[in-house]
Amino acid sequence: MEGRSTYPGLEYVSIAEATPEHPRNDSASVVEIDPGELLLVWIEMHASALGGNDEAPASIASMRSADGGRNWTDRRVEVSPGEGDRSVYNPSLVVLPNGELLFFYLVYHHLVWNEPLVASGYLVRSSDGGRSWTDPRPIWDHEPYGCANHTFTLLSSGRLLKSCEHMPVWAAYPAGVSRSGCFISDDFGATWERPASFVELPLRGAMENHIAETNSGVLVMAVRNQLGSVFLARSTDGGETWRRPQSTGLSTSESMPSLTRIPATGHLFLVWNNAEYDHTYDHCGKRTPLTCAVSADEGESWSFRKNIEDEADYEFSNIGCSHLSDDRVFVTYFTSKMADPSHPGRFGRERMSLKGAFFSLGRVYA
Repeated sequence: MEGRSTYPGLEYVSIAEATPEHPRNDSASVVEIDPGELLLVWIEMHASALGGNDEAPASIASMRSADGGRNWTDRRVEVSPGEGDRSVYNPSLVVLPNGELLFFYLVYHHLVWNEPLVASGYLVRSSDGGRSWTDPRPIWDHEPYGCANHTFTLLSSGRLLKSCEHMPVWAAYPAGVSRSGCFISDDFGATWERPASFVELPLRGAMENHIAETNSGVLVMAVRNQLGSVFLARSTDGGETWRRPQSTGLSTSESMPSLTRIPATGHLFLVWNNAEYDHTYDHCGKRTPLTCAVSADEGESWSFRKNIEDEADYEFSNIGCSHLSDDRVFVTYFTSKMADPSHPGRFGRERMSLKGAFFSLGRVYA
């Protein structure tokens, strides 16, 4: 699949193209079951009058790749909305040290603009690589918590974090303000502690957080926000409390950044929309280019910046980033042509396809 990039050695793959039946394919999570064998889950929206808008009905589907992400087969629907539910959303996968697989998904019971959010976060397990699952158990049940896709963090201590955001009302500022935190498990997801501390920012707040562990054991959280920069918060106690977030100086629109740890080096890897901030534009600026960078000093500075995609009239967002055993990085994101890129901008929500890009770790540092 073709794409414009300034990243040497990058390859693209089309994972799930938008269709009239499924106008939006989005928000993936990918894990490696065995070397070269990948499992992917993602949001598959259903045809409705709402098109690909956030509140449209959706299920979660899965596919597998036996060749490291280049080809995907064995599509099946994993979870569909229950009676009276709005949609199933934002999946996350993680492989535990014993090889067991955890699969999280969010159920929106009530998702109506300018009204209270009601959602549940469910967890299922698999001991056969995701071919069968246990019955679901809630991490939270009918509460105003949301989250982004691909947001499990397994720490070196064995502690497991599930990023979340507390959002009492699904709305724009000032009615809708999000605070970011995480649920914590010290028994690989059998039981969970509720967030004791939240990260806060002005306007719509701190949204869609991603957490990564540094070489020193400090945790770093990246959050979506409306302030024009990627903001990071830090925790020195395994995610129980968080310091006030600080700007990295990296420009961005209001879009979700992905923050992960590069296993081979322990450096931080950031993928975000390195866009000019414009508070008068839809979502405070464009969601292009899609850029990556590395930090060798735990987020204090960023280098090796390269664009993954840079089409001016498209948006690239809702990132998932996986680090594979062959030292490749696999990044998933949706692509969508803007309905109107001219100021004040209007994003397209009728045809949103899931795409992937992968490249070697050597290229990251080139």
